[in-house]
Amino acid sequence: MMPVVGADLSKCLVPDELWELAAPLLPSFAARLQGGGTAPCDERAVFTAVVYALTSGCAWRHLPPAFGTSPATAHRRFTVWTEEPDPPIFTPRLTVIADNREGGKAWFGAARRSAGNRATTNRLTLHVSDLAPGEGVLMTTYHSDGQEMATGTPFMEVRTTADNRIDLLDELWSVLPPELRIAAAAFAPEGLTSADIRQASDARA
Repeated sequence: MMPVVGADLSKCLVPDELWELAAPLLPSFAARLQGGGTAPCDERAVFTAVVYALTSGCAWRHLPPAFGTSPATAHRRFTVWTEEPDPPIFTPRLTVIADNREGGKAWFGAARRSAGNRATTNRLTLHVSDLAPGEGVLMTTYHSDGQEMATGTPFMEVRTTADNRIDLLDELWSVLPPELRIAAAAFAPEGLTSADIRQASDARA
């Protein structure tokens, strides 16, 4: 069955504040020269279709026409946006798109090396809701004993007794081996402007 998408869902998938943050990060459009080329497409419409495919589990070929872009175009643009320029290095990374204005929102994702032998990068987005006080979800890219590095589990559920940002940041920092302490931040929902940040340079100062 072909899913149906309305304008309200499109706005929910990619609200204006998310698009304002994401748009400058996307590679510029380059027309393909196939027979006479292709006309530039609506980048926001394509981005919305890609978000829908990644978060709903919808197969690319089943993307609803209501997005205003073809499944082939959406998949091609996704491939361009997520190109891994150095696949042999498998650079793991966490990504945060955050609106640092008062009341701003944040979106999180991870790029991780495959635990198998595939020469590709796995990309993970995670939506978490309804956490009780003290509950949390830890997203990571890899784990290491200081000698060897291996792909970590996609995420794990954790509990903490910390009841404020400073205590939570202290607890997170304390469980990291000193050689792996790079940076950490803690902030309340919709409170990015008052985030508490810890960096390795702070400890050495």
